[in-house]
Amino acid sequence: MVWAVAYLYPLLTAASIYSSWLVAWMCLGRVPRPLLDDPKFIGGVMDIAYLLSMLAFYSAPVLTPLCFASSFFCPLGRIRNRVARSIVLALAYLAMLAGVILLLRLDPGRVVEWWID
Repeated sequence: MVWAVAYLYPLLTAASIYSSWLVAWMCLGRVPRPLLDDPKFIGGVMDIAYLLSMLAFYSAPVLTPLCFASSFFCPLGRIRNRVARSIVLALAYLAMLAGVILLLRLDPGRVVEWWID
């Protein structure tokens, strides 16, 4: 379980940002708007959601390389060859990371813009 959390860290980071947006939507009763509905000042349960998303996002420079290293310590044994399994998992991690970065850069719904403002 710990390995899965470490390996899926980029997805969890993006999910935490989008989850905080959903929590803000529930707290406000409408879609949060960039530059108007600052996540820091919504209050209530949003304070916890925003704190968790900030921890996930701002720890990325340190945790991403460490979590990439988890590709080489996979406890799953589907692929018998350890080197091949490590290479496949490392490439899958890089593809997942690229997908998350692309999602956050494209910013559908202006969620990241709202979160960062």
